[in-house]
Amino acid sequence: MNRKELEEQLLIEPFPSKLQYNMGMWYKTRGLHTEAIDSFQKSLHNNSREFKNDLFEEGFDKSLVWLEYGKINKWDGHKSEAIYAFQQCLKYGKYKLDGFIEWGDLLHSMGKKDSEIMDILYQKCLENKLSSTLLAHALLMLGCYKESYNLYSSISHLSKCDYLLFIQCCLHTGEFSQALRLLENRSEELIDSELRIGSFTTSSETLLNLCLWLTSDRRFPKSLTRSQQLDLAKLAICHGLPDESLSIVPVPDETELSQLIYLLYIEGYVDKSIDSITTLLPLPLHMKEQHSQNLCFIAAEMMYDEGRLQSAAEHFEQIYMNDITHTKSQFATAACFLQITLESLLSRNEPIPQEDDSMQLAEQYIHNITQSLHIIHHTNWHTVWGTAQRRRMSSKPLEFPLPFSKA
Repeated sequence: MNRKELEEQLLIEPFPSKLQYNMGMWYKTRGLHTEAIDSFQKSLHNNSREFKNDLFEEGFDKSLVWLEYGKINKWDGHKSEAIYAFQQCLKYGKYKLDGFIEWGDLLHSMGKKDSEIMDILYQKCLENKLSSTLLAHALLMLGCYKESYNLYSSISHLSKCDYLLFIQCCLHTGEFSQALRLLENRSEELIDSELRIGSFTTSSETLLNLCLWLTSDRRFPKSLTRSQQLDLAKLAICHGLPDESLSIVPVPDETELSQLIYLLYIEGYVDKSIDSITTLLPLPLHMKEQHSQNLCFIAAEMMYDEGRLQSAAEHFEQIYMNDITHTKSQFATAACFLQITLESLLSRNEPIPQEDDSMQLAEQYIHNITQSLHIIHHTNWHTVWGTAQRRRMSSKPLEFPLPFSKA
């Protein structure tokens, strides 16, 4: 729905909690945070009234409104409001894990130590009578690996899903032998399990092979194929072992290296991915294979972040020309040109009289472009790193210009 349709529906519906939420999201995607917060507040108020009158919208989860309300307050620096909202997510609904993760991320950004984050969240976990496994999962996602490990260790029985998360936690904390023991203890149950870590999917067999490799002086089983070795290297990257990944695939070909570089970048090892990209120059811009497109995309993304917008746009355009179904590159190209136009408008130095029509026109252009950039940003064309991945990034800024960007 567009704004007009939403407003018309709000006049018709007697209890428009969901519509107010949708209106809030409409405002949020355009960067209109004050209006978005107001709509979320109305949605929460109406939702409370509906429950009192036993007239609530079936299937509408109030905790989703609290989550988005918290996220937008977090973005705007309203920490107290954000924390309160994330606490409400823990009381009911489907977004308890998200509430823990967002709250933990905020605490981390405030400079809290992992042990302090654990203590604060654990207290709320007890107050809301939530499962400790839920908090252990959230701590794992936040990169609080030691705290997650300790919590998982204290739980007597774990479901298959949580058991696999505990094994991953062991790898993150260097408890390789324990990870292997845990796998072997429930091997029959886990044998056909699929393992999803971000964009990477593999099997529990790969997890077992990684544990065996880590606990046997880095020796491979003779039966391991090259493809299995590559999956092993990817899994090592996902578990905080980027240097080990190159030991697993010591002389990668271009296809293999492209895949490893892409995963290094996605997992937050940006410096390492830049160093590795330089070994593959020039970039394979005219190749249509997925691994080549991924490599070129993250290189163009780095150029965008560097501020070399024209070069980034050219790279994104080439990716789209190679594959017209690659919608992320289309959004990325649009973002580049909008940013170029916006910077051009903002950099004009000639004074314009306040009453001049051209001043009003320029301001309207800037407003429209800014809203368009917000809309494109919410397509998630750009890589978004979680807390655990951001922790892996260098605290110092990247050295510009990048070795593969145009001057």
